[in-house]
Amino acid sequence: MATGTAVWTENQTDVNFGDLTPADGVQTKADFDLAASGYDMIVVQVSIDWNASATDFADLHLYSSPDSGGQDDTTPIWSQRITALDNDPEYITVVIMNIPYAILELDNQSNQEITALDLIYAGRKWDIS
Repeated sequence: MATGTAVWTENQTDVNFGDLTPADGVQTKADFDLAASGYDMIVVQVSIDWNASATDFADLHLYSSPDSGGQDDTTPIWSQRITALDNDPEYITVVIMNIPYAILELDNQSNQEITALDLIYAGRKWDIS
């Protein structure tokens, strides 16, 4: 366990979340290299909005990758189905810990193009000085 002061780097948006308006069946990914950045934990918030009915949905999956993104694990370690409700944005928050490299994947299963997709995150490091 690290000792010292937790230092948060907040509202980072420099993670490429792929196509910002993925159409039906399109997958888009965000890669997080926690080991290289020095983070032991990140908190990710995804906001998704699309002009769709309550029968439309997207799946959000979290994968760990043993080799810094060169190879995806085939089974997600976490998944969440996001359903379109009343055309209001849906917000999903994910806490990622103890994974050196994480891949967050959005799979649009709706018959509607996603109109807005945003991702922000905060990463925690330890100041041991």
